[in-house]
Amino acid sequence: MSSSLKVSVATPIQPIPYGCGFYQTEEEALYVQLGGIFGSQRFFSFIDSPISRFDLDRQGRLLFFELACPKRRWQVVEEIMMPEVVEPADIRWLNFRKKIKEPQLFTDKNYAKLLIKLSDSNPVKNYYLSHSIILQVSENNLATRILINEIVDDTGGKKIAEFRRQLGGKKTATEPDKSIGSNLPASS
Repeated sequence: MSSSLKVSVATPIQPIPYGCGFYQTEEEALYVQLGGIFGSQRFFSFIDSPISRFDLDRQGRLLFFELACPKRRWQVVEEIMMPEVVEPADIRWLNFRKKIKEPQLFTDKNYAKLLIKLSDSNPVKNYYLSHSIILQVSENNLATRILINEIVDDTGGKKIAEFRRQLGGKKTATEPDKSIGSNLPASS
């Protein structure tokens, strides 16, 4: 098992998608949806660990990820700091079908934010995976951390299903319902 996940970072070719973490209360798992699934963006491969699974399309774009770990196992810290500078980018994950070590999970006292520590490398750049999800990478483009700025409790998958319906498989979407994703930017 490895702790290094290499990514390719390029100029963005699409708008930043909407995304949100949905904590499935009955399954005690976090599902993170990154935008809608459209066109050629279909599941192709994955990266996984004992508690996580990252689903990728054929081009290495992250579509969805799951953390099968109850909140009670997340380490509570005083504050999760979001970076001041975050850039848009076209991120491609290069380690298909790779097994990685179990990430460390840190949350705020309200369990509304989560830091997923993938490696001990120091992050030097921050990129949007979605409006509320940030990837931090090292100087040699290794994924070091994922910051989730919004997590909502979901029972029976109702909120994630509604979120997906609102995105409707479009590249860009009107703003999803604020009760599902309160940190989403206002529609123009």
